[in-house]
Formats: sequence, structure tokens, C-alpha cells
Amino acid sequence: TVSTINIPLVMQHGDFDICNVLSDRKGNIYVTDFEHLEEGEFPFFDLGNLLFSPLILEWKLDNKNRTLEEYANKTGWTQYILRWAQHYFDQMALSSDWISLFPAICAIQQNAKQFPDNRNPYDYPMYGAKVLEQILTWKLG
Repeated sequence: TVSTINIPLVMQHGDFDICNVLSDRKGNIYVTDFEHLEEGEFPFFDLGNLLFSPLILEWKLDNKNRTLEEYANKTGWTQYILRWAQHYFDQMALSSDWISLFPAICAIQQNAKQFPDNRNPYDYPMYGAKVLEQILTWKLG
């Protein structure tokens, strides 16, 4: 059973990818490329890009005919995603009851987004029917 949840709305970077997160030699972290920034959005779009995009790209290159969930479990991604998601949920004061649905929430938000005409949504690894189907059947944890 999933409890009622209040989700705070946040500033969404919109293109939060590892290439837009930089650090200097002192360990300071900087985020760049704010052309797709939107305010008042659900908080899962950006985190989903950081956590699931590298996994999905690896999975697409895997030639062993495994589901995304099987691939994530076999390669160890699941344990890391669970740990990072738990930390994020703790920081956002969100119920852990929702972590099992976290992949689906991220993918639905990604696939429901209205992208600008100059942005190909297929540039986002979570976008598209094949990946959406895989993520919707994945119950994290």
C-alpha cells in the first residue's frame, strides 16, 4: 500500500546530464546549460536523467536479451539506484513507500513532457515506448 504523498514542486533543469555538471580542482560543483529550465515542476525528471540514462544506454548495448530490471539487478545498478533514491527521498521528506514506483514516475514524467520544437525527445534515453514499457514493469526494491 502506498501512502498519500505531498510532492514539492521544484525548479527543473530540464537537461540535467553528467555533461552539464562540472567540478573544479577544489571540488566545487557547477551546473551549466539552463536553456530548458522550468519552475514549479515535479522533482523526478532531473534525478531520473542522472540515474537512469546511463543505465538505459548500457542496457541498450547489452546483447543478452535481458529486461531492463534483469540487467540492472545483474550489473549492480539496482543497489546504487536504491541507495541514491532513498537519500533523495529522505532529503525531500518523501515517504519511502514510493521508491518502488520511482523508475515509473521518472519515465512517465519524461514521456509526458512537452519538449520544445528544437529538442528531440529521443535524445533522452528514458523516452519512447520500448523503454517506457520496460520501466513501467520495474518495481525498484
